[in-house]
Amino acid sequence: MKAQHSAVLPLLLFVVLYSVASGQQDAPDRLPIGNGVSLHFVERGEGDPIIFVHGLMDDYSGWLRQLEGFAKQDYRAIAYSRRYNYPNKNRLRANHSALVEADDLAAFIRNLKLPKAHIVGYSYGAYTALILALEHPELVRTLTLGEPPLVPWLTDLPGDKSEAGKMHLEKLMEQGINPTKAAFELGRDEIAMRTMFDCIGGAGAFERLPEFVKDKCRRNVTELKAIASSNAPYPFVDRKKVRSLAVPTLILSGSKSVAVAKYTDSELERLIPEHSRKRIVLVGATHIIWVQQPVQCRNAVLNFIRDK
Repeated sequence: MKAQHSAVLPLLLFVVLYSVASGQQDAPDRLPIGNGVSLHFVERGEGDPIIFVHGLMDDYSGWLRQLEGFAKQDYRAIAYSRRYNYPNKNRLRANHSALVEADDLAAFIRNLKLPKAHIVGYSYGAYTALILALEHPELVRTLTLGEPPLVPWLTDLPGDKSEAGKMHLEKLMEQGINPTKAAFELGRDEIAMRTMFDCIGGAGAFERLPEFVKDKCRRNVTELKAIASSNAPYPFVDRKKVRSLAVPTLILSGSKSVAVAKYTDSELERLIPEHSRKRIVLVGATHIIWVQQPVQCRNAVLNFIRDK
């Protein structure tokens, strides 16, 4: 276990360092989407719209280098910060989840007056993107899912993954979500962040991060607070709906991932109709596929969406 943790920590550091340093740092635009909520976003290029949805405790800046790459291929590449991520100032509301995020994204697309868009989601952003495609398929031209944490599926995975999935869920709740929620309830935001990082990267993972990396986590801590305090941080995704998903879907997985998707990506592949989906497993990659293999991920998406 210690060896696994020592391997994960540099990757956690790498993902945040990458997003801090990546791309041209223009000031993002602000778009009101209704109900007192506004989302900040940046865009590059012209052409068919492609929207990038970031993961936990990140923001629009994590996609900046990819925006440049897709814009050069004649796409209107857009990255936005989800409801509680920097630099948004939206009021914290109860029971936040990917269901809320998907409705936000639907309103974002409509308020920008976009045609059907290609949606690229990573981690919790992929969770959001999947629900968008299930609930608002009229807005989605293609869907790319980078390891969505479909936590509820861990309770009843088929075959030899059944027990391992349950054990992974138990660890996530006992060492991550539950103590993180308790720390937030006591007003100890720093301890809450440290708890979640240490659950993923091993004891002391957060403390070993450089201060400017910790600062990026701090500027996005409201999202972690919203998810940890929710009664349904990982909303149920109906397998029957997934079976009927007609939106062309690309599943990107890391061959060495230790995240939830290690158990659930195969279930996604099994459920989505064969004519609607393609899965690519990136050899040697962990959960942070877009950081470790950015060119391979970009090329996979471009090849997938060009004919759709």
